[in-house]
Amino acid sequence: MQRASRYASLAELLALLLSNDVPLAEAVELASAAVGSRGIATGGKQLAECLARGEPIHHPPSGFPPLLAWMLAAGYSQPQLCKSLFRTAEVYRDEVSRSSQWLAFYTPLVLTVVVTGGVVFVYAALTLGPWLAIMRRLTSPFNYFF
Repeated sequence: MQRASRYASLAELLALLLSNDVPLAEAVELASAAVGSRGIATGGKQLAECLARGEPIHHPPSGFPPLLAWMLAAGYSQPQLCKSLFRTAEVYRDEVSRSSQWLAFYTPLVLTVVVTGGVVFVYAALTLGPWLAIMRRLTSPFNYFF
């Protein structure tokens, strides 16, 4: 969830910066630094340097989202790139929403089963343990009652 949230923020920041006529290399560096991840920041700095030099991007830098690097390297026009980045941010936000809904539903369910299962197991061991010990002693061939 954290990764998808950071990717969504990165895509949205890139789209906002590009829609306000910030140069692409500078926008990549600023947006990747603002996301809050060292890996994305270093990857964004490397990508910004490649874009500033005009080098083709064959492989995205490590830490930078490959989908966003591909979108930036594809050579779309600025309005089309902004639209694609906003849509990508929306998809990443939907992924975060689905993951949080899944956790909100299944975490209490799993914790309830684990905690109540543990309580039942401990209760059964405390109750049936001595009873089973008594039954074994009664059925042993050398049972002495004194």
